[in-house]
This record gives sequence, structure tokens and C-alpha cells, in this order.
Amino acid sequence: MKYFTEAGRLYSQLNYIFTESPEVKRRIFDHINEISREYARREKGYEIAMYSLIYKIILELVRSDRSSLLDLKNDSGIIKLLPVLDYIEKNINGRVDMKEAAKLMNLDYFYFGKYFKKYTGKTFLEYVNYKKIVNAELILLTGDVSVLETASLIGMPNMANFYKFFYKYNKCSPKEFRRKLLLQQNE
Repeated sequence: MKYFTEAGRLYSQLNYIFTESPEVKRRIFDHINEISREYARREKGYEIAMYSLIYKIILELVRSDRSSLLDLKNDSGIIKLLPVLDYIEKNINGRVDMKEAAKLMNLDYFYFGKYFKKYTGKTFLEYVNYKKIVNAELILLTGDVSVLETASLIGMPNMANFYKFFYKYNKCSPKEFRRKLLLQQNE
């Protein structure tokens, strides 16, 4: 999972893999569809099945990454941030406090903010909001949940902020996002 901390990485750069290899694109799409089906059915052991499929997706990307975008050998700064990224992940649907995150690294609040931005390319708040939107995307695609409920589930009950951040990262509204991706899935 070290490849996918999302800190400072623009994974959209990996899209070249899908252009160069339609077969990899199809296999990953099939894995994502199966994750969705497993989640919808929620049969005994579905969590294990979902994790297995996620690892298959990661393996496909790692093996197909001829540009070495997923290489973390020289990213010691990001590796030091892993406890903070874990803290964010565990608390993403509620309150994520930068002071608490700074304490995890034994750093001064202001220095931590600079350090975080240096290694992730985003401010702490930008990163937290980005992660919330990623969670919203997952909820919108895998659950029969309204946009209002989705915003509440990710800890962003202010709908104006939710729409603003969602549009910032997706260039469309949550409803348009759901509709577009579900249409693509049915093609």
C-alpha cells in the first residue's frame, strides 16, 4: 500500500497505462466492477474479496508502470508522513485536526504545515478535503445514498462547501459524476 498514500502523487499521470494497454484498462475496470458487486451483495467474506481485488488493481498498475511513477525509493519525506496519513484516513469522516497531526510527528504546528505542503504538494486542509471528496466519490458510486447523505457521511455537512470542493476535483456536480460514471459502466 506504500505506493498509494496519495501524498504528493498525481495518479492521473498513470492514465497513460490505460491508453497504451487497453487490456490492462479492461482488467482494472473488471476488478472495479467486481468490487462494486461484492459491496452491493455484502456476502460473508466480502471484505476479503474487496481487498483482494484492490491488491490486484495495484499489482496491475505497478507492473504496467514503465515510467516508474510509483517508485518511492527516494521519498523518505513522504514515508515519514505515513503516521499522519493514517491518522487522516482513520478520522476522515469526522474532525481531522492539524494540531493533532503535528503532534504525531513531534513538530511545531507551523513547521508541520510547511513540511506537509513540501512533501504532498497540498496544504493540510487541501489534502483533507481532497480525501473527503475521494470518499464521497466512492459512496456515490457504490451506495444508494443521496448527495445530502453523502456530504454528511464524509463529514462535510455544509452543502455549499461540499459542492465547491466536489466541483474543484471533478469539474462536475456529484449528481453529474454519478450519472456519467454509471453510464460508462453500463456501456
